[in-house]
Amino acid sequence: MFKCICAVVVALLLNGCAQMFPARSHQLDTALYEISAAGNVFASNDSLLKKIEKKAKKLCSPQAYDFVDNNTIEWHESKTYIDGRNYQGSYKTLNKRAKCRIAE
Repeated sequence: MFKCICAVVVALLLNGCAQMFPARSHQLDTALYEISAAGNVFASNDSLLKKIEKKAKKLCSPQAYDFVDNNTIEWHESKTYIDGRNYQGSYKTLNKRAKCRIAE
């Protein structure tokens, strides 16, 4: 029983930490990036958007940027097998494309 309780506590703690990861980016073209942020079920859409905006500002600095598409929010489920039991957790990702303004 103690192992089962410990496994649940560890799974919940790891699921709670998923909200602290920074946004990731992938360069699609010159000055065009796809940026995604992930968070657990407690992460708000606004907090994910702030992570994406922070990453876009860092990638395009000192120029400004524009988002070229709407928010794409996707829900995912993650299954974990611990000590003979299956546990399931949910998380969401927000994806946006940012185009850096080219200085003239």
